[in-house]
Amino acid sequence: MLLNSVTVGNYRSFVEKTKFELRPLTLVFGQNGAGKSALIRALPLLAASMDGRPGQPLALDSAANRGARFQDILAARPIRKDAILRLELQLGGANADKPPLSVQWDLREIPERKQVFVDRIYAVQSDLHFEARMAVLDDIKKLGRYYDVTLGNEVFAGIEMGFDGLLPNVQEFLSGKWGASPSASVLFRILQLRQLAYETQWLTSVRLPPPRFSLYKGFSPLRLSFDGSAAADALAYDELVGGDVLPLVSSWFEKNTKQTLQIQKANDYFSLVLGKVTDSPFVVNFADAGEGLIQVLPVLVACTMAAIKATDASTSVVAVEEPECHLHPNLHAPLAEHLCMLIRRNSNVRYVVETHSEILLLATQIAIARGDIDPSQVIVYWARQSADGRSYLDPITFDLTGKPHGDWPRSVFKEDVAKAKVLFELQHKEWRNASSHT
Repeated sequence: MLLNSVTVGNYRSFVEKTKFELRPLTLVFGQNGAGKSALIRALPLLAASMDGRPGQPLALDSAANRGARFQDILAARPIRKDAILRLELQLGGANADKPPLSVQWDLREIPERKQVFVDRIYAVQSDLHFEARMAVLDDIKKLGRYYDVTLGNEVFAGIEMGFDGLLPNVQEFLSGKWGASPSASVLFRILQLRQLAYETQWLTSVRLPPPRFSLYKGFSPLRLSFDGSAAADALAYDELVGGDVLPLVSSWFEKNTKQTLQIQKANDYFSLVLGKVTDSPFVVNFADAGEGLIQVLPVLVACTMAAIKATDASTSVVAVEEPECHLHPNLHAPLAEHLCMLIRRNSNVRYVVETHSEILLLATQIAIARGDIDPSQVIVYWARQSADGRSYLDPITFDLTGKPHGDWPRSVFKEDVAKAKVLFELQHKEWRNASSHT
């Protein structure tokens, strides 16, 4: 099931219901404090809440949540409409037998219980649907345990039903009275959302360098940590099995830095090193590489891993904050080109990139104009904030020539032009003054 969009409401500064459509390449721009990072981090927060753990529906202990309480996640009190957090996922697939699925959650906190509960879940697939609403009970200790359920045309009142994260615990009902309902297929697909917990990769804006020496652990990581940890492990195990991740990532370095990635083995240990493309024996441990290369390595590894693994049954998402962090501007375009190459290889991944790089955007537009990527596979958002603190998203799409269509602010990326104009005027003034004294 490809993840097509995420919708939030009353989430941090996104007070209004805000739909965030995802395409193979989704770029998010905006001024600092406009809500970009909060939006990006909703993806790993949702994914962590799908891992099937019992207890709180939201994974408040997720690294993406940064220790926030439920009340911190809700929009600020003066501007929010109510105390309900609204989340929605829309999924689809390439197969005709997998029609689009929409799943909505309303979550609220019961202060007396100091717990968050799913107040309502509603899922629809074509003309099939499932809904569960928290039953209204006098006994506060029973709140969140009983739900009034609608499954197709049948209504079941006061069903004792829990949630494992955001997933309804309905397995025993599916093996019994609900299993024969045509709408049971909706429930089976909801349970498949557990994939998101394992197929969502989030990288924060500051990534860690790989260790100087690493011990082979006997397994390959499914994904990297949010700080980029395990990038070297992934490459080392890929090299052991003769995979494509190391060659593809190394090819980026070879083309753009004239260096090649290598794995040096020493018994049960290995090191990731950079060697010259030439026959030079000189190598550098990657821990000693420039900070820009250290920062971009996990981005290249995570994106490449996803492209190799994803299928049209996947919910694969790679969300990256500032992939260009510390990277020299002349490597921004090659980074965009690598993403476009991966999308040509496999369009079943959703790359979601929060960035400030004008070059990365221009390189994407050039790729569209060249025919290297279809414009329908790219969407750009401008995040903006109103005077009262509400955040909004303005979508921008492109035609076949790479020309943008949408509410793109005229002032975007004009700072460099304005500063150049000021410098020119000052230099011209100095030239006039010097000329007047000759």
